[in-house]
Amino acid sequence: MIVSMIPFTTLPVQAAVPINSIVLATSTDLFKSAVEAGGSIKLGADMEIDRELQIKKPLTLDLAGHTLTFTTNNNTALKVQEGGSLVLNDSSEEKSGKITTNTSYVIFSYASAPEYGDITINGGTIETTNNGGDALYVGDKYIKVTINGGKLIGKGAALQSRSDVDIARGVFDGNVNVYGNDGSLLELNITGGYFKNVQINRYTQYNITGGYFAQDCDVLDQFPSETYTVSKTPAADGKETAREYPYKVIPIGDAKSYNVSTIYNSNSKTILSGTEGCKLKPFLNNYSYLKDPTRYGLDESYRYDGFYYDAAYTQSVDENARLTENTTVYVKFVPIPMYTVTVKYNLKDIPDSTKKVRQEQAAYVSFESLNLSSPNPEQYGIEGNYIFEGYYTDP
Repeated sequence: MIVSMIPFTTLPVQAAVPINSIVLATSTDLFKSAVEAGGSIKLGADMEIDRELQIKKPLTLDLAGHTLTFTTNNNTALKVQEGGSLVLNDSSEEKSGKITTNTSYVIFSYASAPEYGDITINGGTIETTNNGGDALYVGDKYIKVTINGGKLIGKGAALQSRSDVDIARGVFDGNVNVYGNDGSLLELNITGGYFKNVQINRYTQYNITGGYFAQDCDVLDQFPSETYTVSKTPAADGKETAREYPYKVIPIGDAKSYNVSTIYNSNSKTILSGTEGCKLKPFLNNYSYLKDPTRYGLDESYRYDGFYYDAAYTQSVDENARLTENTTVYVKFVPIPMYTVTVKYNLKDIPDSTKKVRQEQAAYVSFESLNLSSPNPEQYGIEGNYIFEGYYTDP
């Protein structure tokens, strides 16, 4: 009897598909293994990742119009560590590629030695919904940060960096903060892009030759499509003195600004300053006190009814109108039908109490919510065992 030995080979159920040295990742398992291996990855599908991924080797990631959603309980979605680096691209025509998470950091990079942890963003949206989260956090001066496009969204910051940063393009929906942690001088070089907030720090030199900087504009779609060029000359010692309110939106250099005067009844005027290109109505809506009738000597029986270009209130401010010159707007208030509630105590020397209630609220108002004074029998000279029993609509 002849026995033949046939080699047995175990084949993986899934394998990364290389395309011209680029791994096409079509599942979460393939993506995780490709990140661990380093190299170039192109997403082939939307994916949900349930843990932090650590980048320990040079990695180029093309979102290719797909979305990476991280649901991890860690503080970070993608952590670039020593030995690793990240280049982020989005090759899709729609530029719809996105990394989104609720973590404190979408991308976190830290390196204690040169030539590690470098970050290059060429495309894609990087977003955290965490109230104090940062889209990109760079934790050491050795890291090189280059941003040539994409959109960074962070309620804490779009970008926080303790290293030099070069920005040529991109949208930054959140604070941009470059600061040294050991007294060393850092540089923020900006030649283009759209910025919501740029924080000024003492040990950062600002070399700004382009870009659009918002002042009092809270919505990024208020920016016009054209790039508005600004410039700023650093101080002689290369350091900028810290501002009193560093998180306020800062108009930089020669950015044009115009006065917006708001008037009510020809005798109450407020002058605000806004940057050229901002949408006028959202700009005004940022200042809620402009809609407060008591600011203009009116009582609660009036309500705000819009902003207008004329004192006769015939031409309202359009939603898409932009600030292109010094502008005067008129704020309109209209009376609200009111009910007056009167409480008669039927006691000697005790005055009646009155309270006004808006007509539309009357059906929901209780006497307790009116905060009318409840009489104390002893205060009014009533002797004996008496207590206040309540309010009635008849004597």
